[in-house]
Amino acid sequence: MAAAGAGRMPPVGVTRADAQGLRLVAGWVRSLAPAEGGKPSSAAGRRRADLVRTLCAPEGGGEGAGGGGEHRAAIDELLGSASGALALALALEEGALAGEARRELAEGAALRDGPHVRSLLRGRLAPGPGGASFDRAAALASPGDPERGRRIFFDDAQARCGECHAAAGRGGRFGPELSEAARKGREALLESILRPAAEVAPAYVVYALTTKRGELRSGIIVERGAREVVLREAPDREVRVRAEDVAELAAQPGSAMPESLLAGRSAQDIADLLAFIESQRREE
Repeated sequence: MAAAGAGRMPPVGVTRADAQGLRLVAGWVRSLAPAEGGKPSSAAGRRRADLVRTLCAPEGGGEGAGGGGEHRAAIDELLGSASGALALALALEEGALAGEARRELAEGAALRDGPHVRSLLRGRLAPGPGGASFDRAAALASPGDPERGRRIFFDDAQARCGECHAAAGRGGRFGPELSEAARKGREALLESILRPAAEVAPAYVVYALTTKRGELRSGIIVERGAREVVLREAPDREVRVRAEDVAELAAQPGSAMPESLLAGRSAQDIADLLAFIESQRREE
């Protein structure tokens, strides 16, 4: 059920925690403290159940109905722990969270950088590409703040753009340098972030290399010569394989860039990020 590897390039693991795995772990946790009369026996468990019921109550009133500040308070408390995030993930998987409560949860989760939030809730809060739920038209219309976009690019724990892309003299070497990406129009640039696999430049195609001893390596090709093949497996790691030891070298479908990097982001966040990338455009 781990999804933390999705933020790495190439991705390791899955981009969405498995529903069956979530239920299995939740059931195991409940078995550690047997329920009494169908209710969690621990005070913390009962509290989580009450908070989830508040969020799942039908909108418009009725017993247990919440909303507004009550919803936000419940979401903040649940997002503060792995157990709370697990309860929210299960409620989302069962379709119990909808409407305003779901929107408020998406907004609350976007402000959290904890690994339990990213792993358990990523991909469950929006139907759009890459889990993105922002107002696309608003993101494209806003001029954005390049300085704030720079902080998202380099310092944000979820986006991690700077790990693989270079800009302003710093960053990784696993994806195109920003001056290349900035040549695209704003809409095309956003589309390439949302759907990175739609168009992959030849220099950044991921290859799987199998040696004659059965070892498997993968990465982008840095050098391919008569004597050796050099693969960049990660932004800071290259591997050299003698050409005579290579049994197969095959291009892989898709992109090394994960699609979930904008999950939970606001339209303003996206506008700021686009503004920073556009500021790196070099005049021809």
